[in-house]
Amino acid sequence: MKDLNKKDLLEGVKTIINDSFDNDFDSEKVDETSKFNIRKYIYELLEEGYKNPKLMSYIHEYETALDNGAKDFLLFERFGNGLTKFSRANKKVKAVIEKMNKLLATDGVALVGF
Repeated sequence: MKDLNKKDLLEGVKTIINDSFDNDFDSEKVDETSKFNIRKYIYELLEEGYKNPKLMSYIHEYETALDNGAKDFLLFERFGNGLTKFSRANKKVKAVIEKMNKLLATDGVALVGF
């Protein structure tokens, strides 16, 4: 049995995630009609996810939920709140959280009642 090193493990995770996105995911496929679109934030975090398997698992969980019919706007706040545990010393995650918070500040009223 071959011992896996960190590089091989991360490459394996990258392959699995790319396969789960049909190796075809790009920013142009993101549905821009929804202001509370989680997929655009997932896409922004993929590179960080390759570096942090726990983050990748977290964002993949939400991608799967969306693929199974969950609505972005119903998961938006929970997704953002969960990202905070990955934000320590990670500028990219912090930037995504800031974007999400700004959107909530300006358009969060639209989520009331759901």
